[in-house]
Amino acid sequence: MVSVVLPAYNAGPYIAEAINSILTQTFSDFELIVVNDCSTDNTEEQILAISDSRIQYIKNAQNSGLIYNLNLGFSLAKGKYIVRMDADDISLPTRIAEQVAFMEANPTVGICGTWFESFGSQNQVAEYETGNDAIKLRMLYQCHFCHPTVILRKSIIAENNLTYDKAFIHAEDYELWGRMAFLTDFANIGQVLLKYRVHGENVSQKHSAVQGENSGKVIQAIFKRFGIDVTLEAVAIWVRACYADFDLNTGEIRTLENLMDFIVQENKRVKYVSQSALEDFISQKWYNLCYNNVKNKEVQTIFNSSNISMLSPLKSRLKFRFKGLV
Repeated sequence: MVSVVLPAYNAGPYIAEAINSILTQTFSDFELIVVNDCSTDNTEEQILAISDSRIQYIKNAQNSGLIYNLNLGFSLAKGKYIVRMDADDISLPTRIAEQVAFMEANPTVGICGTWFESFGSQNQVAEYETGNDAIKLRMLYQCHFCHPTVILRKSIIAENNLTYDKAFIHAEDYELWGRMAFLTDFANIGQVLLKYRVHGENVSQKHSAVQGENSGKVIQAIFKRFGIDVTLEAVAIWVRACYADFDLNTGEIRTLENLMDFIVQENKRVKYVSQSALEDFISQKWYNLCYNNVKNKEVQTIFNSSNISMLSPLKSRLKFRFKGLV
């Protein structure tokens, strides 16, 4: 039923705990594909010390990188579903059972993540959006799946010949989800089912600059699928506004207005999310940005003449004009 894909590189201190958290799942109908990417520590020793017929162990002849290993694991997977797992994390005992049950009950969903609890140098619970529209709207400016929590419907992967793209190193998951967003529904289970280890070797900490740059390219590619050509500079403005950075100049606000107008219009054609959800999302971002710059007379003019502003409730538009007058 399930193929668990677990790539590993120099994960000696953690990998035994990660593997055992899969082997002790309440759901047992799975294969565990462990790909050792030519580790130079005791990773192999730790793997071989665990005896279980469900483990399929692959050792690369040379170090090939995470994206290669993920694609290799996906190509070998025999299950109806593919579950991702990292070599330094811990899956809680009911994780696979909960995710398989959800996927069986929701056949339109092609990828499902979960909430997770970080531990190590950080300790907090990440409660991601759970609904399809809410997740996809977040995907317009940030990755909204925790990669090692996801389960994927293999038929979606196979029918669309989907693989991780090596051009998006350190954002390869985000890029793949960006393509899948136009093919299937998304979901996150609102329950902590994985413990995510935070340490100095995490990609988001070691390679944050490259990850940020490639994430911008992912967003650019998503807009391209809307039929919108947008520069990386415009993407950066969009992301700043989505993260409630209101310190934009009037030129940047006009750029944002044009982009938002395109998104609203093109969604009617591509049906990325429901039109009402998108319009609510866009109008809130636009209103908050302009309201926080209302002292600027040019921003008042832009807001009062913008098509995007008409998506805001009349009460909000009147509030904006009153504050501008005051």
